[in-house]
Parts: sequence; structure tokens; C-alpha cells
Amino acid sequence: MGRGAGSASLDLHTRDAATAGRFYSLALGWQPEGEGKLRLVHEGDGSVLLDGDEPLARISGGAVQAAPDPQIRPRWHVHFNVKDVAAAVESALASGGSLVLRSDGVDRVDEATLRDPDGALFTVTAAA
Repeated sequence: MGRGAGSASLDLHTRDAATAGRFYSLALGWQPEGEGKLRLVHEGDGSVLLDGDEPLARISGGAVQAAPDPQIRPRWHVHFNVKDVAAAVESALASGGSLVLRSDGVDRVDEATLRDPDGALFTVTAAA
């Protein structure tokens, strides 16, 4: 997404991206494509929330609504861009978090999915 260290993005994985896009547009006042500073732009089978030209959130379809696994249930997921993924993982583990998944540069993306001490999921990704 072209954002530096310290920035974040949000992703919603849901069963029906079009319906979710309409819901959040109405609930949060996001404008249709081409109108206003915060606007929802449709891309393929999902949508991207833009603040000017900067992506803030993505909505994509395909999750199973009633799946017991929170990794595939509809959910929002936050991604934090960091300078050093390994250092972020080490700090999270030392602070009571846990590692869920580590990519180690697979497909040229170095990232790790973690849980905070209360169980909330988040991902740290190498800043571009």
C-alpha cells in the first residue's frame, strides 16, 4: 500500500463484500466512488476505502459466516507496518503476545500474524 513504518491498514474479510460495502457506507458515512475525501471504490470482488488517494481499509468476500475458526469468520483485521518484523515479533512475545503465523518473506512480503495478551489478532508487515 505504499505506507511507511507506523502506519496501519484495515481489512474486512466477509461472506458478501458488496453488502458489507453498502452497510459500512451507510453506517459510517463513506461516500460513493468519486465523491468526498473518504470514499469507497469498488475493485474486483471487493472495495477499498480511500482517504484522498491513500487506502485506509479493504473489504473482500469469501469468508464462511458461521465457521468456528476466527481466521475465516467474517472479521476486521488490522495490519501495522513496521521497520523490522522480527523485532516486532520478539517484542510482542516478550510482552505476553503469541505468534499465530510468520511468512518470512514468502512472495516478497515479510509479515507475522500475532495475538495480543487478550487474544486480539493483528499483523505486522515490513514497511515498504
